[in-house]
Amino acid sequence: MSKRYGKRYRRHFRVNTGRFARFLVLVAVIILGVMALQRVFALREVENTFARGVSVDGIDLWGYTYNGARETLQQRTQEQLDQEIRLTYQNKSWTFTIGDIAREVQIDSVLQRAWQYGREGNWFERYDQLAALHSQPVSFWLLLEHNDGAFDEFVRRVKAEVDVPPVDSKPEFFDDGRVEFTDSADGYEVDAQALKEALIAAVESGQYGDIALNPLTVRPKFAKADIEGTIVERFTYNTQIMSASDSNRTKNIIVAMSRLNGTRIDVGEKFSLNNILGKRTLEAGYLEAPEYLNNETVMGIGGGVCQVSSTLYGALLKAGISPKDIQERHPHSSMVDYVIPGFDAMIDYGRKDLIFTNNTDAPIYIYTHVDIRSGHKRAYVRILGAPMEYIVQFFPDLLKPLYAKPDYSNNGKLPEGMVWRQVDPGKVGGVYKAYLKYFTEDGTLLKEEYLGQDTYKARAEKFEPAKR
Repeated sequence: MSKRYGKRYRRHFRVNTGRFARFLVLVAVIILGVMALQRVFALREVENTFARGVSVDGIDLWGYTYNGARETLQQRTQEQLDQEIRLTYQNKSWTFTIGDIAREVQIDSVLQRAWQYGREGNWFERYDQLAALHSQPVSFWLLLEHNDGAFDEFVRRVKAEVDVPPVDSKPEFFDDGRVEFTDSADGYEVDAQALKEALIAAVESGQYGDIALNPLTVRPKFAKADIEGTIVERFTYNTQIMSASDSNRTKNIIVAMSRLNGTRIDVGEKFSLNNILGKRTLEAGYLEAPEYLNNETVMGIGGGVCQVSSTLYGALLKAGISPKDIQERHPHSSMVDYVIPGFDAMIDYGRKDLIFTNNTDAPIYIYTHVDIRSGHKRAYVRILGAPMEYIVQFFPDLLKPLYAKPDYSNNGKLPEGMVWRQVDPGKVGGVYKAYLKYFTEDGTLLKEEYLGQDTYKARAEKFEPAKR
């Protein structure tokens, strides 16, 4: 190659290389311009609308203005809040809408988060956010929070209308002496917690419409089929209401007997007579009547109630309740007229009680009756329970009689021209041991049981001076 040709070639190459470089720069500028335009258009695209790839509650918000999206979501939310769930049971139904149990739905707070895509950071960061949405769309969900108190109130209302307690069979008495048992019945109860959880699950899963309510069946504790033939009358014990007893005392006996009537003591259950009768007050229906206090007759609210406790005590012993199962019993300070010594029971609210535990094989039922026919006033206590195969008899044993010296007023000085007049006949006392004897129906003695020893104070005969 000649030197002239070589110089000419090198000069031509430099020219072409410069042109190519300028071409590359132009292409780069064009590409960068296109990319810039893409970014400009991408950013301008979301200037007044949501970015492509952003959705709320499954709604693609691309192209929506903020207000447009808000209106659409409000309409969708309201449709959801208007949905109903109806609870049905037999011929009853209870309905609530989702709006009844929902708290306020925070649409704006969710939309604000969705709206920020492509609007936070510098120009490049904003574009990168938008570009990333093409491969990784972003979804937001409106949180429908339920009002726990509203659910509880709805469940309480349903439970109040559905719950039915079971009906136990109980004895029924007839004038001819028959004892029959009433029909028992199942009860029904709504499991409040389970119902609440089921309703919440239905709301959260969108299972609207009818839901059948299935309350729990509650069996009676004492079904007729289970106790009929196993509960019999064990004994009926009665005491005489003395003719000298004033009307208030008789009314107190009736009030106390009515409170005791129908009491059931389950197997293993402890019974307190004071708990049944309550505090003796005028507000509770008790009246002021004579009663014993420290071997004296005084007026007190509820006087006469001790005849109820003594009648019950005698009935329990006659019905075969073991003395070992009677945890508390107190004798009177002096002998009473309506039961034999050693077999009375005094109670005083808050201080002295009659308490026993049912350790038999079946429930014990206590039924009472007061016969106030003229000249024939008696208090009756009937005990029902498991059958018993023996007869119980009371045997008091007088160890020692007790006497009190006559009490003469005026220091025993009788004024001239007057005589002593008895104002209180007094009462003989004594020390008694009490026994129970158990016999078969043909009179064979099975066993003898010692109850205890009681001391009854004597009350002095009282005299006052009187004119001849």
